[in-house]
Amino acid sequence: PASSSTSAIIGIYVLGTGVSNMGIYNNTVYLNASSTGANFGTAGIYLSSSPQNIESMNNIVVNTSVASGTGYTTALRLGSTSLLNYASTSNNNDFYAGTPGPVNFIYYDGTNADPLLSSFKARVFPRESQSMTENPPFLSTATPMNLHINPATPTQVESAGLVVALPGISTDYDNNPRYPNSGYPVNALYPPIAPDLGADEFGGIPLDLTPPVITYAPLLNTSSLTARTLVATITDMRGVPTSGNGLPRVAWKKFYNGTWAYVTGISLGGTQYSFNFGGGVATNDSIYYYVLAQDSWTNPNVGTFPIVGAGGFSASPPAATSHPTNPFKYKIIQGICGTFNVGAGQVYTTLTTAIADLSGKDLTCPVTLLLTDNDYPLEAYPIIIPQIAGASAVNTLTIKPAPGKTPAFITSYLGVTPNYWSQITLNGAQYVIIDGSNSGGTDRSLTFQNTAGSGFAAAIGLYNNGTIGASNIVIKNCMLQAHKEAVFNAQGIVLYSITGNAGYRNVVINNNSVNSAKFGIAVAGIPTNKASNIQVTNNTIGSTLDANSIMLQGITMSSADSVLIEGNEIIGPVNGNAVGPQAVFGMFIGSGSTNFKVRKNNIHDWNCTANGAIGIYYNAEASSVNEISNNVIHTIKSVGFDVAGIFIVTAQGRVDKVTNHTRQEDYESIKYTLDQGHGHHVAIGNV
Repeated sequence: PASSSTSAIIGIYVLGTGVSNMGIYNNTVYLNASSTGANFGTAGIYLSSSPQNIESMNNIVVNTSVASGTGYTTALRLGSTSLLNYASTSNNNDFYAGTPGPVNFIYYDGTNADPLLSSFKARVFPRESQSMTENPPFLSTATPMNLHINPATPTQVESAGLVVALPGISTDYDNNPRYPNSGYPVNALYPPIAPDLGADEFGGIPLDLTPPVITYAPLLNTSSLTARTLVATITDMRGVPTSGNGLPRVAWKKFYNGTWAYVTGISLGGTQYSFNFGGGVATNDSIYYYVLAQDSWTNPNVGTFPIVGAGGFSASPPAATSHPTNPFKYKIIQGICGTFNVGAGQVYTTLTTAIADLSGKDLTCPVTLLLTDNDYPLEAYPIIIPQIAGASAVNTLTIKPAPGKTPAFITSYLGVTPNYWSQITLNGAQYVIIDGSNSGGTDRSLTFQNTAGSGFAAAIGLYNNGTIGASNIVIKNCMLQAHKEAVFNAQGIVLYSITGNAGYRNVVINNNSVNSAKFGIAVAGIPTNKASNIQVTNNTIGSTLDANSIMLQGITMSSADSVLIEGNEIIGPVNGNAVGPQAVFGMFIGSGSTNFKVRKNNIHDWNCTANGAIGIYYNAEASSVNEISNNVIHTIKSVGFDVAGIFIVTAQGRVDKVTNHTRQEDYESIKYTLDQGHGHHVAIGNV
């Protein structure tokens, strides 16, 4: 009662590195504290910045504490502005922090604060789309406290949860079965349709105040002057009308100051609806739009997407007198099609200007940027390739040298977190081909070199633009270099996510030379949205020349699914000059790597005088079918530290094939060891 800590009382606190894949389900947290201290703050749930993939679902978190000084009363608090550790599936929670105000927040992360439910949902979307804010009718919040729910009072927490199919969660605090298990508490007038929130399954009176969840992929700019079709997925526990006056609608207008018009959607069956709108436009027109929908509750709840700023709702048909502050928008732009030269005296003088122009146009057929110079000293880095309108499996964007040319893009560009931009940055780009051959063959005639000596430095990077990860990308026949002495991360090619989202898919990295870096090729999604369908094939990674060596890891992978790594030559620091005290790995397969094949790679000359050296390291995952086969691994060296050809660490993982893996050059014998302790360890070619 005399604390001056801004984190004095916390209901559930998740802290510490190494904590991952945790679920917080069906808890009831009630805080009601005050202090005579100068600064006093509290939080119902506090997730620090270290744990990974924490899922919160079906919880009641009520914090009516009184803050003082620099303290805040918060229902949900995160330890950083990144949502990376907060699972995208977190949903169906009741977060209440008293009357919204300058110190009473549903959400706070040390920088951003959301007193209102609408702004909180918009910030963390798609998380918490079905969550609510209510101080539910507890039987007693006085001593002796009784946090069971009064079944005679209507409440939003009745039938507002999701089924969590995990042991122990099928029953509640009192060992009553939870819906849908037989024997759960039932109110005959209001049969449950889902589990209740919180620790108490109580069979009460539902009060639905939550509108439907609306999701759709925003329309990109286009050169088409005809009406467009938007398909939205609209869900609600009570259902969404599929006919009649309650059907969802799209509101749209030309120009920011235009008048809103409405188009009624067509049910496509299930939870999908289509909307056809936007006709009668001209080039350079901007079209603004959003979707409205109501549920099938007795008194329908109406919502929009986007949601921030919308209000004054009415039903049948769904409408709003206050429109979203930032509705979605697309623009009628010019189309572009064909092959364009890039170089001195050409259509585009630099790749920077070419990409900038394409970013504002619509690809109406395949577009090729033909590099006609050998040197490009006037580029402005990073060169950011965004998601370009019209890009598709047919309408691709290709960047390649003109016949006989050997273009080189050289810079000392230092990326800065959280953007982590690379020299060439594919920021949510789709259907891009970077082909370094100047003959249509397999010659490596295009060079990207980033010589930055510290911080984040990569030659080519694939990133998520906040909505979509760079996907359907081909990088082949290129020379890629970073800087091996970089203090933190220097990579040849990186698929990486610092701020979350990830979701890189359908990426081919073939026949490139990658050297002079700490990491050769890095493939990393996030646990809730893995990189998938990635092919890393026939690349030469590293060099026997010390000046061009890979210093720590040839290929590193984590949170990736369905990855093929085949036919690569992966060469380490022959002279053992690794950066810092870290161990070196020809290939490092980290957590979350599933359903992969590592085949026919030649991994050699990984030498470390400061720590261990391992050809292939694999942190195995449970319920995953993987293959490590027909790899040649040799000349793995260290002085006084662990050395292994293949090192597998697994608690419950599964490796279906580990075959034909080493060449006995540096070992008197090859040993298999198995430790049946806390985890299982298999070291192959271990000395």
